[in-house]
Amino acid sequence: MTERAARTDIGAAPATTDQAPCGCDGEQVERIYAYLDDALTVEDIKQIADHLESCADCTHESELEQVIRGVVKRSCSETAPETLRSAIMTRIHEQCGQKPQ
Repeated sequence: MTERAARTDIGAAPATTDQAPCGCDGEQVERIYAYLDDALTVEDIKQIADHLESCADCTHESELEQVIRGVVKRSCSETAPETLRSAIMTRIHEQCGQKPQ
């Protein structure tokens, strides 16, 4: 339905084709991603929720995206060691011509 590999930025919606296998246009699919991001108006949320009730392909895509987001969220819960964080901040300050704090 979408080109998952075409994602170029974290948080950016995936690139879509002109039409999904179910016949929904790319704009409708993009709105589903906005729906999952809680980035729609109340009216748009209702429209997408109604659409998901009637479109098995879009419902599947929505559920798959939720699973992917959950896996990514769980895998990103580890924090970097303080020594790594300190080294990165030192390099950033050096690149900006500032003294490390």
